[in-house]
Amino acid sequence: MSRDSTPGILRSAAANAAILSVDTPLFKLSVGGPTLAAQFIRRGLIDEYRVVVHPVILGAGLPFFPALETPVGLRLTETRQFASGAMYLGYVPA
Repeated sequence: MSRDSTPGILRSAAANAAILSVDTPLFKLSVGGPTLAAQFIRRGLIDEYRVVVHPVILGAGLPFFPALETPVGLRLTETRQFASGAMYLGYVPA
């Protein structure tokens, strides 16, 4: 199994297919970072997107979402604004 030295950290969606196919409300997995998240998005394994937008433009870095063959429609379910100006946006697939 492809894992980081820290327990519970997945490095590949494909290598952990058995873990990812668990269908129970007690099982929650958070995926962070555009490279690993892309594998989950392409396989349709994301049931909730939690995005925090900060009011800063860096002008560099990896794209937040991967290039996809077909668009993934999202429905906004929650928003929150923080004193810093950051915005939390909660989405589910449409």
